[in-house]
Amino acid sequence: MKFCNQCGAQLEDDMLFCNMCGAKQEAPAAPAAEPVAPVAEPVAEPVAPAPEAAPVPETAAPEVIPEAVPVIAPASGYMQEAAPVYTPEPVAPVPAQPAPKKKSKLGLIIGLIVGVLVIAGGVIGGILIYKNSKKETIDASQLVKVIGYGPNGHGSAAVVLAYKNAMQELMEYDDDENPYPGLWLYLYEMVDDDEEKYPSGVTSWIEEQVSPYFSGTKAYKTINEDQASEAKGALKKLKVTVEDEGKGAGNYGVGDTITIKVKGDEDALKKAHVVLKNTTFEYTFTEADFAECKEIDPFKGFEFTCEGYNGSGKIEYSYDGVDDEAKNLFIYSPNYDELYEAKSNGDKVTFTASTWGDLSKGYLKSNGKYYSVKESSLTKVFEVSGLEELTEIDLFEGIAFKYSGRAPKLSVTIDKSEMDELLQNNVTYRIDKSYNLNIGDTITVTATIYSDRRLNEEGYTYDPEKMTYEFVIPETAPHVFEKDDEILKTTDPEVLFGLKDKFTAAVGGTQFIAGLQAPGTITEFVSVKYDKAYFFVQPQNNSINNEYWQLAEATFKFNIGGVEQEQTVYFTCQFDGIFLDDSGNVSNSNGQFTINYYAGEKDKAMSQSDAIAALENVTKYELR
Repeated sequence: MKFCNQCGAQLEDDMLFCNMCGAKQEAPAAPAAEPVAPVAEPVAEPVAPAPEAAPVPETAAPEVIPEAVPVIAPASGYMQEAAPVYTPEPVAPVPAQPAPKKKSKLGLIIGLIVGVLVIAGGVIGGILIYKNSKKETIDASQLVKVIGYGPNGHGSAAVVLAYKNAMQELMEYDDDENPYPGLWLYLYEMVDDDEEKYPSGVTSWIEEQVSPYFSGTKAYKTINEDQASEAKGALKKLKVTVEDEGKGAGNYGVGDTITIKVKGDEDALKKAHVVLKNTTFEYTFTEADFAECKEIDPFKGFEFTCEGYNGSGKIEYSYDGVDDEAKNLFIYSPNYDELYEAKSNGDKVTFTASTWGDLSKGYLKSNGKYYSVKESSLTKVFEVSGLEELTEIDLFEGIAFKYSGRAPKLSVTIDKSEMDELLQNNVTYRIDKSYNLNIGDTITVTATIYSDRRLNEEGYTYDPEKMTYEFVIPETAPHVFEKDDEILKTTDPEVLFGLKDKFTAAVGGTQFIAGLQAPGTITEFVSVKYDKAYFFVQPQNNSINNEYWQLAEATFKFNIGGVEQEQTVYFTCQFDGIFLDDSGNVSNSNGQFTINYYAGEKDKAMSQSDAIAALENVTKYELR
């Protein structure tokens, strides 16, 4: 084994070119020729001269050693077997003869030249045969270029075959013009700022070296150009497929791995003496492939609260805690139909984060930065919880009624002064019948809520089945007396008539009190005594006309001619239209009060009441 003198790749001993960088290698040394024993060239034997008549004296002839002549090996490299050397036996001396003429060396020279040519032809032929039959082993992974672009997690990749996109001709090797020999991939990319990781504004041709094979180096200039052309043509027919476990372009990120398969035209590769290895290999994306992409949650830091009472909760939200980048990217809006409804525990409110940017690819670009946004994160549904329970309130608690007039023509209005202020301000009441009412009549009051929400906001709710209230006009309501009511019997007449005060006020040098002309000057009011009382009832035109008669005895002191003496007089006090007022007192504030004086004539004072009782349709009751 040996190593490439240029790139250091391990090579077979008989390889003339590096299969990695193409550099020419030193030819293996030819085996040294074994020494060949010189072959003795045969020397012609001496020829005996014709016998002469006279004998010649015997002389010693010098010994001759034949010269060794080398034999040229044939072109095949094999040498002929060496011939043995013969030594002639001594012979009888002969007469000296002139030396024979030497043979010419032209033939030897011609033979040497022919031998060299044969050897050179064999070497050249071997080289050509080796050159045309040697298989070129090529690493398929070095024929493929993977170009990642776009943001991390949403990246794409161009997986391109060098020979499919390369220049049509091999590039000339020149250290000055092309310091990186090899096929260069010419990709034309119109840079899109939303997708590419290349600097903004780069729209020219992008040149990247992708393969060291058939690079146009000097080493490859010496190989058969037809074979190089065939090899390049075969590589142009390669097809590349990519498997990414279903992830798909537009979703690649750092650490993702794709499997690349390279397949060629077997016939074309065989004809070009090209063998592909590593035809299936993996490529794992690194940070250099994609632009940084920050994953962002639009609602991280978004605050949602609900205050108030169950059934009337108010939504409060704030994005003050949201990341500044998210604030710049998104606009937050609630579902307003959901937002403004009164809220109960368990209700849901939906918020949406929208943006002017294009999210169709799952990311946004702003101010030169990429942001990964999950579609599911653009909508946030919040559930209402923690609201206090409402207190059920009686809509008619504290209700009262005001009266005007008196039964049986009583009028009624609602008095809310003692009701909770919340009810006063949020509930209206309607009476189905509010006038011409009598004792025992039933009225129905209906409540109407201004706003359930306003009521709920204060922490209250109500039973919708209890929206009405029935009220019976009580006996204590103002009414004209129709009979001898107990209150008439128990009421102190002094409370009704106040004669003590009236008489006391009248005393003081006068002779007249309530129509009484005293025999002298009245000097003192002594006492009053209430006697019998009667009550008369006479219905008239759907109303009641009644009279209250009270007999009274009053004692006064008189100054008559300088003499002081006491005297008792009788009075009848009369009320017309006596009734029970809204304070629960017997009153004749709308009636007529009169006092009739009957001095010393008690029976005469009562006779008038008897006359009234005798009238038609008049009922007389004796109260006491």
